[in-house]
Amino acid sequence: MPPEEYFDLCVVLVPLLQRVLKIKIADIGMALHLKNAREEMDQLTKEFMVLVEQAGIETSVLDVLRG
Repeated sequence: MPPEEYFDLCVVLVPLLQRVLKIKIADIGMALHLKNAREEMDQLTKEFMVLVEQAGIETSVLDVLRG
């Protein structure tokens, strides 16, 4: 998708999402999603690190960020 089409999409989606997120059901849906987000990100991190190790490349910056 060309960059100018992203702007057109945002012009439509931002006001729509602003309305949707004001609805109580959106709060409930977001809460359920966010409850699982930490575990999902931990799993994605583990899977990504396996790929990094398999690639066999130096990742000095990533190593510093991971501590």
